[in-house]
Order: sequence, then structure tokens, then C-alpha cells
Amino acid sequence: MSQGTERRRAVFLDRDGVINRRGRFGVVREWEEFEFLPGVLESLTRLAATDYAIVVCTNQPWVGLGYIRRRSLDEIHVRMVRAIEDAGGRIDIVEAAVLAPWFTDRRRKPRPGMLEDAAERLLLGPQGSWMVGDNRKDMVAGKRFGCGTILVDPRPRTTAQGAEELADYVAADLPEAIAYILKHQ
Repeated sequence: MSQGTERRRAVFLDRDGVINRRGRFGVVREWEEFEFLPGVLESLTRLAATDYAIVVCTNQPWVGLGYIRRRSLDEIHVRMVRAIEDAGGRIDIVEAAVLAPWFTDRRRKPRPGMLEDAAERLLLGPQGSWMVGDNRKDMVAGKRFGCGTILVDPRPRTTAQGAEELADYVAADLPEAIAYILKHQ
């Protein structure tokens, strides 16, 4: 980083379980299966009015496993971003880790590669940034990047994973998480 270059803060968002409902068997294969969770569009509109970069970082091993084509995933993301923009919000970039889980991939959460790649492309830094997700992998990736972490929709599975211990804040959903971020900026 050259002298005088300041890094922007960001809100990194997991996708499934944070922005949208998980699909049947955990995978959203096409746009028609994509359903925004309640209050997400409105809260992303509030966040878009700030100087935070907004980045989606999503593990999508379903591509590498052959359950969904990369073209279909890209189409879902284009339409998701368009719907968010139509509601008055924005997403600055979507990062997706698509390799099957048995491949070592620096981008697949809990590794922070997607956050690091977005940070490099958009000149983002961990100071004042947040990772918002619904499981332990999201919390670990955020911690490894060096930003704050917010766990949404804590369930018995995430409690058993120890995700809550890694979270700086626990919220019921994305609207509550964004309200917390905006209150503490």
C-alpha cells in the first residue's frame, strides 16, 4: 500500500442464510428458487447510504460438485444484485468460492481469501469492517481477515460449532446486524 492510500471499510456478507433462504437441500440452483429473507432489501438500502463497501462472500461448492453450473450461479448473482439495486441498495462485488470441498482453496471460508481478494480489488481494510454470516466458517474468516464479526440466526448447529464464541455480536437477522453496524460506526 503506497503512502497516503487509505483503506475503505467494508461489510462482508455471507449469502445463503443471511441474504436469502437456503434452497432445497441447502442449494439454490436457479433464480426462481432464490428468496430474499425478510427485511434484507430495506436494510441493504440503509447500508448503501453509507461509505461502507458491500461485498458478498459465499462458499458455493455446489458448482464444483456438479449440482449447479457456474453460468447458473453467475446468473443468480447478477439478478440478486439487480434486485438489490432496484430496491435502492447496492453490492459492490460478489466473491464466490466454487471448488468442491476436498480441494484446498484459499478462497473457501473459513480461509479469508475471498475477503482478501475483494480488499485488494476495492482497497478495503479490516479496520472498521465487518463479516456477517450464519456459521462458524464465516466467523473464522472474518477473524482471520482482522475485522469484526456478526453471527446472524444462531441455531443449535451454529451453537454446537462454537460460532457464537467467535462473534463480536449475535443478531437475529441481517436487518438487526446492519442496525448494529450503523449504530457503532
